[in-house]
Amino acid sequence: MIVIKSEYCPQNHHCPSLRVCPAGAIRQEGVKAPYIDQKKCTDCGLCVQSCRVFQQVVTPSTVNK
Repeated sequence: MIVIKSEYCPQNHHCPSLRVCPAGAIRQEGVKAPYIDQKKCTDCGLCVQSCRVFQQVVTPSTVNK
């Protein structure tokens, strides 16, 4: 699962990481911190590589993937 660490985001610009998500799971309202649509997220990790705002969290359901 990918989570957002919004304390690292200046929240005054359009998130450049929106375009790195192949599933279209990163969303943003105006210039607020982005958020992840967990139903669309495939846990590919490309957003984690693009910006420190994104963090991959290991959950019991993702351990055996």
